[in-house]
Amino acid sequence: DPALLRYFVLHNCDDALPDRTRIRFEFEARQFDGSHFSSELSGLATVYFAKLLLFSVYLVYYIFLCRSYLNENAIDGFGAKSSGRKTGVVGAVASLRGLNWGNLHPVIWMLTGVIGLQVFSTALEYGHLLIYASNGSGLRALVMFADMLHAGSQVLIQAILVLIALGWLVT
Repeated sequence: DPALLRYFVLHNCDDALPDRTRIRFEFEARQFDGSHFSSELSGLATVYFAKLLLFSVYLVYYIFLCRSYLNENAIDGFGAKSSGRKTGVVGAVASLRGLNWGNLHPVIWMLTGVIGLQVFSTALEYGHLLIYASNGSGLRALVMFADMLHAGSQVLIQAILVLIALGWLVT
C-alpha cells in the first residue's frame, strides 16, 4: 500500500524537558511513482529542458543573424571590405572570427546580454530541477542565482525600452 501514515508523539509527562526544547525532524514525501515532484509539477523538468533547448537554438540563430548583418556591411576585423565568402559551417565559423563585432549597435549588445542571461538562468533552473528530482530538496543556491540573473535580464530589457522611449535610437 503506497499510502502509509505514521504518527509520532512526544510527551513530557514528568516535566523533565526544559521550557524551550528544540526538536529536529526530517520529512520526505514522494508520489506513488517515487517522484519528489508533486502532481502539478510532474512535467516541469521536461518543460525547462525544452525551454533551454529553444533558448539555445535561438541564441545560435541570433548570433548568425548578427554575423549576416556584419557580412552585409562587408567590413572585416581589419576595417577592409570583405571578399570571397565561404559557405556552410566552415564559412560561418571563419566569418565569426574575422568580423569586427564592435560595429554592432549598443542595443544589439544589450539584447545579446538579455538573451545570454535568460539562457544561463534557465540552465541553472534546469540544473536545480535535476538535483531536486534526485534528492527532493534541490540546490537553493542555483535557484537564487537563476532568479538574480532573470531579474537582471528583466532590468536590462526595461532599460532598453525606456532608452528607446526617450529617443536613444533617433538620430
